[in-house]
Amino acid sequence: IKAGVTNSTINRELSAMRVAIQTSIDEWDCWIPENPVKSVIKLPENPARERRLLEGEYDKLMRACQRNSKFSSPSIYWCPAINFAIQTAMRLSEQLNLLWSNVDLTKRTAFLPAAVTKGNRSRTVPLSDKAMQVLSEIPRNINGKVFPMSLNYHNKGWRALTKRGGIVGLRWHDLRREATSRFFEDGLSITEVQSITGHRTLQMLSTYTTHNAENLVVKLRKMESYNPER
Repeated sequence: IKAGVTNSTINRELSAMRVAIQTSIDEWDCWIPENPVKSVIKLPENPARERRLLEGEYDKLMRACQRNSKFSSPSIYWCPAINFAIQTAMRLSEQLNLLWSNVDLTKRTAFLPAAVTKGNRSRTVPLSDKAMQVLSEIPRNINGKVFPMSLNYHNKGWRALTKRGGIVGLRWHDLRREATSRFFEDGLSITEVQSITGHRTLQMLSTYTTHNAENLVVKLRKMESYNPER
């Protein structure tokens, strides 16, 4: 097993192989005595991660990046980068490769070409008022990237920021879950959210969605007030 590959990824690839081989046997008359993958036992998978921003963590992040003295020039991009991630649900690789030439400020969209997306499928991400505000506040870099950070710089900086802010267990990718969950809480449909996040299946999307129980209580009480006999 290749280092760094998760059990869930291995299980999905084995499942695809199993279906492909079985199809070749059943429908294409390929002479294979037995599907060799059929008897392979699935590897145990870790439960889906549910981490979102806890109360007060957003403010801690903002304070931490505003007093970031460890890194010089790119530090001005940290607060905007965090806010943009929460507003767009972009993957880190997508955000770091976003070009100004692919941002349409008139149409309020950001185009992600297939080459920078995980699923190799291009998509256009709508930009909220807050996302537009982020873009209006950051300077343009000569290399054309909206967020001119290398992956190595970003990873080191994120660890420094969370440590400085006293935040434990928060990964950058959790901001994508935060954004996705907020889309649903704001009333967007499943297909609308999928078009923004790039998730191809509902199963994949569900692993990035965590609803706040307290917010659900408020919604339930509103429903009861509209229909007290339910």
